[in-house]
Amino acid sequence: MTQVEIAVLVVGIVSAFAMGMIAIRFLMGYIKQNDFTVFGVYRIFIGLVVLELLVPRPLVFLGVEWYP
Repeated sequence: MTQVEIAVLVVGIVSAFAMGMIAIRFLMGYIKQNDFTVFGVYRIFIGLVVLELLVPRPLVFLGVEWYP
């Protein structure tokens, strides 16, 4: 590896660590003040969207007639 590549790698690692710490601090503060209801609804919604995109016609039992 060249010195430039090592510098880019180090900057990437340090910035990823810093952003991770910021995200953890934010989420820990959010959890202390709120519950997981919004997170649960979000996860269910995203799960249904991913399921709909990856599995052909998974929501037919709900009466959803959507064809990609």
